[in-house]
Amino acid sequence: MGKKRLRVEALLAAAASPLPPPAACLVPDATLAADLFPEDLPRLLGLLEHADLYLQDEVEVALHPTLTRVWSHAGRSGQRLVQAPGKNSKQSGFGLVDWRDGWLDFELADGRRAVPFCEQLRRAVARSRVRGRIAMVILDNLGIHTPKGSRLLRALLAELGEQLVLADTPTYDPDANRIEWLWRALRRTVTHTHQRQRLEDLAADADRWAHTIPAAQVLRRRPVGAHDPCGAGAVADRQPVRARPAAPCRRGTQPCSMNSQEAFSEVAGLGLDDIDWRAGELVVRGKGGREDRLPLPAEVGEAIASYLQRGRPRSDRREVFLRARAPFEPIAARTVSSTVRRACRRAGVAEVGSHRLRHTVACEMVSAGVPLVQIAQVLRHNSLQSTAAYARVDLDQLRLLAAPWPAGAQ
Repeated sequence: MGKKRLRVEALLAAAASPLPPPAACLVPDATLAADLFPEDLPRLLGLLEHADLYLQDEVEVALHPTLTRVWSHAGRSGQRLVQAPGKNSKQSGFGLVDWRDGWLDFELADGRRAVPFCEQLRRAVARSRVRGRIAMVILDNLGIHTPKGSRLLRALLAELGEQLVLADTPTYDPDANRIEWLWRALRRTVTHTHQRQRLEDLAADADRWAHTIPAAQVLRRRPVGAHDPCGAGAVADRQPVRARPAAPCRRGTQPCSMNSQEAFSEVAGLGLDDIDWRAGELVVRGKGGREDRLPLPAEVGEAIASYLQRGRPRSDRREVFLRARAPFEPIAARTVSSTVRRACRRAGVAEVGSHRLRHTVACEMVSAGVPLVQIAQVLRHNSLQSTAAYARVDLDQLRLLAAPWPAGAQ
């Protein structure tokens, strides 16, 4: 990880805390601080307490449909065909997102030009000024994004001064800018295998999608549900056909996946020898041979014990959770997620996956005032930025940071 990437990760993680932590706490290894520590990070963190942190990037909306992997029958005759319009035309979408609350500014333009980019920055500064804050923007090093490559941007920075602060991402590192999560959702919902014949219609779909997506879903790594504002049938056959999940396991998996916040693959791999009943702990084994000892909540322990006594088939296997029907093999990782979805259907609520349970627990911990470092330990994250992605939106806590309205002000 270079200095630029570390600077971006530190800003994203610090923005998720009510008060940004000291810069030294955000360096992954203190012994590497001299080599990795960005010189301007303390200054940026000092500004962050009174700044809105925005992510900015452009996306291409092209008449030629983008293609993605979809489920199809084997053989050439079973492959899906996507009709192309013949002559391609495209527009550029300029997006700017508030990392904390998901506010989105989106505008389409003819090409990646400095004029719409600078106009978007002006709108961000105006929004932050009304909120009594400055605008800090994370963006890549495209020519129009740098003072060296854009005369208009140089003039804008000189005009706005400290009201606008830019922080660039590393070269050729699109994953550093989390607005890419938004573009993946746009492609999945609007541009993947679309059937529009005119660019005007496709651009209208993209614009409608951007202006109707809920703020809470703007920066989700995997948006919940298929948000399709284009209307029924506007883009036919967009969603891939999915195979049916494997045979379900018994209910014993559900409390563990809900309350211990573990990834469903780790829940499926939990062994009888991993549970220390006397100490009230369990060992979770992850990728790369990683092992963590986590507390076993009483209600989860009771649910597992009940499953072992009454629900688990007789078997010599050492895995905790087995298939409910012969052959009594260990459950697959996807079975845990499908179990959660079936529980949602039984309860009459919208279906969610086990990943949503992790997000909910993280948000509840943030609301309870649990430090971000402790939440990262519970979720077994290697970086604070990963934790910030789960616990990013907490409007109740963010309202506490707002300065009181001056008495008598209009």
